[in-house]
Amino acid sequence: MALSENGIKLLDIFVKGGFGTLIAAGVAYYGTLQHETIQRQQDDNRQLQSTIELSSHQKEFDVDLGMRLFGTLMGSYFQNDTLRRPHATRQQLVLLRLVALNFEDVPLDLKPLYEDLDQRLSKPADRQSLRGIAREVSLRQAFRMTANDAYDSGPREVRSGDSLSIPELLITIRWDVNAEGVHATVFSDVGGSRSVGPFEVTSFDEPLVDNILLGDFRVALLLLDSNRAKARVRIIGFPRHLAADRFDIKDMSRVFRDRN
Repeated sequence: MALSENGIKLLDIFVKGGFGTLIAAGVAYYGTLQHETIQRQQDDNRQLQSTIELSSHQKEFDVDLGMRLFGTLMGSYFQNDTLRRPHATRQQLVLLRLVALNFEDVPLDLKPLYEDLDQRLSKPADRQSLRGIAREVSLRQAFRMTANDAYDSGPREVRSGDSLSIPELLITIRWDVNAEGVHATVFSDVGGSRSVGPFEVTSFDEPLVDNILLGDFRVALLLLDSNRAKARVRIIGFPRHLAADRFDIKDMSRVFRDRN
């Protein structure tokens, strides 16, 4: 059935009106989406900024708390009245363990404290406990440093005169084990032939501070146990950025000598 002229006009008006309404609705919907997107971005930015500020404040709080804790522990450790108490040795072992464990990720060289307390201990059990503290911290540091892109020899037995080759690190280590202790000399092919040592390897060494920088890696020698004839050692190599550079007067003297 053919539409009349008036019907065609009405249909045209209806189509045009509906199309216009549809366009208006689409524009309004798009505008709403844009507004919501911008609002979400602003909310995300505010949340990110709050997170950054909270993290910064938390870091400042952690540093301040750490400094206070370190000062308190060290103050207690060196108090004269503490040293005169009946159980002074046990208290100092506990305090030293608190310092060592709470600051295991801080490059603190606690070896002087270990060695000083070791000389003042008279009971073999107490000296063994002291070495246990140092070994615990050393193993925890080694675990973190060897998690990725690292070398770990595992326990190795060496005797005086042994040369232990580590091809993965381009080094060879010569050992001297005797009644005086364990000493090592490291020969490296990294960046040209060079040697480091001989130097003493003790139960109080920690890889975070007691390491040798060789190219992009640091090498740490860990003493697990020893007697007059042999020693059990562990060698780890880890990316240099995992430990801070230390001022080495020998290296500085060598550079100065070479330049002159």
